[in-house]
Amino acid sequence: MDIRLGGIYALERIARDSWNDHPQVVEVLTAYVREHSRDGSGERPKLPTDGQAAMTVLGRRDASQDSPGTRLDLAHTNLRGANLVGANLQRALLSSADLQHGLLRETNLKDAILMDASVEEAHLEGANLETAG
Repeated sequence: MDIRLGGIYALERIARDSWNDHPQVVEVLTAYVREHSRDGSGERPKLPTDGQAAMTVLGRRDASQDSPGTRLDLAHTNLRGANLVGANLQRALLSSADLQHGLLRETNLKDAILMDASVEEAHLEGANLETAG
């Protein structure tokens, strides 16, 4: 776990320091969350520590460095119980994502795609849901 967390935070530093590498780092982290947040047993446990770390990094990235027209692809992910307070998830693809019990206060979800996302008991106080659908 220590090595995975170190790698995630090292990628954050690379993305911050290199405009050229930023889009690839974002893609690696979203792929990591997609692949490591699924549970084949049908049960949906809380988001694991490394998945939370990846989401924290994605949520505080400089979105102005994102490739034009791209979205954070977090469709079909288990973000149950995730702490996304203040995260910038503008234009994120969150269709069929499990956000139950998540902390999404002050989260920027402007233009996010939330179709079939599960938000039961999520804390959305102050979240920007402008044109989210």
